[in-house]
Amino acid sequence: MRRSPARLTPDASDPPNLLNRISNGDSMSLALFKHLRTNVMKKSNVSRIHEKSIGFTCQSRASLFMLLPILGTLSIAGCGGGVSSDDPSLIQRFAASSPTITAGQITTLSWQASGSKSVSLSGVTATPVASAVVAPSQTTTYHLTATSEVGKSTTRDVTVTVAPATTVGSVTVNPTQPGRAIPSGFLGFSHEWGQAQLLMGSPAVPNPVYRQLIANLEQYGGGPVSLRIGGSSTDSTGEPDANTVPPLAQMYADSKSLPSGVSFILGVNFKAGNVTLATDQATAYLKSMPSGSVQAVEIGNEPDLYQNTTYPFSQFLTDFQTFGHSIQAANPGTLLMGPSIARFPNTQLSKRLPPRTDFATTDQLNTFIQQEASSLALVSWHAYVTAGANAGNTVPSGFLLQPTSSTLKPSLVAAYVPLATAAGKPFRMAEMNSLSSSGQDGVSNAFEAALWAVDTMFEFANVGISGVNFHSNNWNSFNQWDAYGAFHFNVPESQYLASKSIAPPSGTQFSQQYSLREVQSLYYGMLLFAESTGHQSKLLPVDLQTNTNVKAWATIDPTTNKVNVLVLNKDQSASGVVSLTIPGYSSGVVTRMIAPTLSSKTGITLGGQTFDGSQDGKAVGVEYGETITGEGGKFTVSSGAASAFLLTLSK
Repeated sequence: MRRSPARLTPDASDPPNLLNRISNGDSMSLALFKHLRTNVMKKSNVSRIHEKSIGFTCQSRASLFMLLPILGTLSIAGCGGGVSSDDPSLIQRFAASSPTITAGQITTLSWQASGSKSVSLSGVTATPVASAVVAPSQTTTYHLTATSEVGKSTTRDVTVTVAPATTVGSVTVNPTQPGRAIPSGFLGFSHEWGQAQLLMGSPAVPNPVYRQLIANLEQYGGGPVSLRIGGSSTDSTGEPDANTVPPLAQMYADSKSLPSGVSFILGVNFKAGNVTLATDQATAYLKSMPSGSVQAVEIGNEPDLYQNTTYPFSQFLTDFQTFGHSIQAANPGTLLMGPSIARFPNTQLSKRLPPRTDFATTDQLNTFIQQEASSLALVSWHAYVTAGANAGNTVPSGFLLQPTSSTLKPSLVAAYVPLATAAGKPFRMAEMNSLSSSGQDGVSNAFEAALWAVDTMFEFANVGISGVNFHSNNWNSFNQWDAYGAFHFNVPESQYLASKSIAPPSGTQFSQQYSLREVQSLYYGMLLFAESTGHQSKLLPVDLQTNTNVKAWATIDPTTNKVNVLVLNKDQSASGVVSLTIPGYSSGVVTRMIAPTLSSKTGITLGGQTFDGSQDGKAVGVEYGETITGEGGKFTVSSGAASAFLLTLSK
């Protein structure tokens, strides 16, 4: 039972200015207060000196701040100062799951503090409800402080003993030499026709969760998310109907409330060879879409695969020009995107598609750009690491962590980008993902895909790509939930019927309203990239010394001058510490992206948050990072196998 606060009442004959006498150095009065403090502490229930009992003004009380070391647990009522008496019962438990670890490993700090108004954990930027995962690089004592409704508090400590480990990488960043900026609108999605309408919902039944997931990616100031509607479905589309465009138009209208909005790229049927159909499609799209919402009309999809991969490039040039002129004549001012090639010369995407040497060479692309210089908004290409199981090419777990999985396609496109740049045209990877033919279960939707995605985006940005559109659908033509999709939804049957989408996987149950089925690993990688590159951050030169499969990227935010250093430990076994040198910076925050294993589909966290269990598309849990200080611009951060961390530094 709570006891009433005790009162300190001086003798009636004692003058009210006793406190002034103490502040003036009267030794007897000071001795009296020490005596009073000792007796009060024995009672252990005094929280304040009641104002009416002593009767002095705040102005005179202010002179007593010099006495706080003497008064200790007493507080002065009405002046907002003081320290509450200790109440050990506020924290019932505080422990580390592994009190002794090796650098590179993680441990979970957990606690129970029932009855507390607030709880604060040292070493992190924010305190979760009941636990926090930390990975100290050296022995660290964590302090947990709980405070009650009446201002009482207590602190308990836990020490995590850290055994030293090997250095898996040494990173040096030069923050004084910023390079290429990450363009606004770099991030994007690519959806098949039918799937796009299904994902976004109709004007009458919009999908609020899809909109929230787009908003999450824009929260760091990276610009509008690009939505390309196309893919293999483009070349089987017919005349638009009443349900084709309204979901897209409504999405654009609703995006005005998002941090940066969205932009659209809309594909028209090229493979059918019907100029009238393609022109009708473009006209219907542009007439019904809000002004300024369509960045480009994409003519066709992967023409290098037409005619059983025998379509001549010379014929493609003629046909593209014919279609383009017709579309632009009917819709003056409209800009186009192309050539949307599937492969690079002499590369084989799958066993079923032999490589071509005669389509889309650098010389041919240059000819295309010069021919279409006045009509192009974007030069486009597609990129997949290789084919997946649906194309008869099963890859093993961990495949996406191989260095070439992230570097090969960016290295190939590097020869093409300058051709577009010279003509003043952005070069966009308008369709890409891990494994073609809708990915592969256990790889494209496993944690390794998150590590691959963020690394690949940096590789593309580093060679001058203006943006990427990850191909992502709810379900696919193989009667599967899309393995490489960023997210999946439970959808109302009415929306499925209106979208004219391909049939859902067997056993799919329709819902009364849109709800989030799951967020997959790709999305975490996109979110980490967004956080690493906010406000059109500029790439910084990085020197990485490592004998393991570790990658490092660095950027500087032009609005805050904060430096972000992203370290990707793509090694399946190497664990230890990363030493970092960033001259001029002394403190920072470590944000980790981790999962139980590289094959995990769930349990992925970024900054302590997860989308597991999310109902509305917002991350679940309290976002936090580990605070870190350095000396002389040098920092040491632990790094576990198959994990990533983002070190954000402030001067």
